[in-house]
Amino acid sequence: MAADRGASRPAAATTSKRSPAFSRDILLSVADEQKARLENTVAWTAPRTGVKSQQAFIRWGIDELCSRLEREYNGGKPFDPIAEQNL
Repeated sequence: MAADRGASRPAAATTSKRSPAFSRDILLSVADEQKARLENTVAWTAPRTGVKSQQAFIRWGIDELCSRLEREYNGGKPFDPIAEQNL
């Protein structure tokens, strides 16, 4: 259950439509099973989560996983941009 894993409801800024000036398109390929799972989850949970589109769901998922990894591996702070790291 998502609540057991510390998931939170999406913030309005996460799920709202974004201006083209503030977003970047990406191409995402997923297995048929993942696509069906995504569609079904969005459809069945929209009344409780407020997430009504697949794009908003994916944005929420990105925000949640990045936040979790930042807490676990970077003291809760966003990671530095790649260009600033000494690779």
